[in-house]
Amino acid sequence: MKEELSNANTQAVLITGVSTGIGLGMAKKLLAEGCRVFGSVRSSNAAHELQAMLGNNFTPLIFDLSSSEQINRAKEALISSLSGQHLDAIINNAGIAEIGPLLHVTPESLTRHLDILVTGQLRVIQAFTPLLSSQPVPGRIFNISSISGKWPNVFFGNYTAGKHALEGLSKTLRLELERDNIKVIVIAPGNIATSIWTKQTMELVEQYKGTDYYRALKARLNGIQHNMADEAMTVEEFSTLFYDIYQNPNPANRYTIMKCRKWRYPFSKLTKMKTRVLVG
Repeated sequence: MKEELSNANTQAVLITGVSTGIGLGMAKKLLAEGCRVFGSVRSSNAAHELQAMLGNNFTPLIFDLSSSEQINRAKEALISSLSGQHLDAIINNAGIAEIGPLLHVTPESLTRHLDILVTGQLRVIQAFTPLLSSQPVPGRIFNISSISGKWPNVFFGNYTAGKHALEGLSKTLRLELERDNIKVIVIAPGNIATSIWTKQTMELVEQYKGTDYYRALKARLNGIQHNMADEAMTVEEFSTLFYDIYQNPNPANRYTIMKCRKWRYPFSKLTKMKTRVLVG
């Protein structure tokens, strides 16, 4: 990691969901490139562990995306810590994904997914966008979507619905923030080797044992866990490609990031979507 910098002339970035996965990977990469990173976690234990791991240029903020009260407290803490400096970027990364067929998932499960993947992102955007820099370089908002934001992902209907909604929210937000010259950039990864997929356990599948989908769900789970090495990009590979986008002075509105062009979706279709494709 580069030598720790003073706050002056250091870009300040907020990332939600930095405890594990690509949130942690992006935090490490941005810190290594000299940025100051504020990262959301949900517990004081995680905050202490990450502070010790990532160093003084990292500041943990404890909040859950479902709580406006916690987000507002974190906002006040961030304002105090910035000491008059603006944020340069907001990276909305925190998420949830649980396997299950839509005919049998509970409405409460869908509500929980939408609250985290959509409404929670909006809570963060509303709270922290006023802190983005306006001059000389306007700040940016990066919304971490998914390849599922454009295509259905079988047995991940809750997740797919949330990511589709996030894509629509991002398009509208982009139009509304044009007056402030603030860019809204969607990042849509393919498979990344993170715990969001290994958390899909047989315990989740067992609740659907009495349904016609049980066998297919077991096969899907086995496919996720056994084919990860062949289909998934590493967190480090993703974070490097993300940083290329982050420092681009004229980024596209949307990027698909995937391990190879022969992955699940036809590359010819990807290139027709007004989205740039970065291949690791």
